[in-house]
Amino acid sequence: MRCLGAKDRERVVVDTVDGQLHTGDRLLLCSDGLTGELTDDAIKAVFDAGYNDQVTADRLVQSALDLGGSDTITVVVVSAPANGEY
Repeated sequence: MRCLGAKDRERVVVDTVDGQLHTGDRLLLCSDGLTGELTDDAIKAVFDAGYNDQVTADRLVQSALDLGGSDTITVVVVSAPANGEY
């Protein structure tokens, strides 16, 4: 089980990543509703299209819905700030 707000917090496994973000880096936080419908290559193609973060997230959700959207789809796209301040 991977979720936030679970009653049994002892069983929840939270994914973490250590590292540094650099100008131009973008993060994708999503549920399996996205990755269950779109391949990594399809997701990359949307990122490579050059949309801003909100449009990228919207396009990813719509693409997953267009392919059936059999699960809830949650997508957040975040860009590292250009000035290097986090």
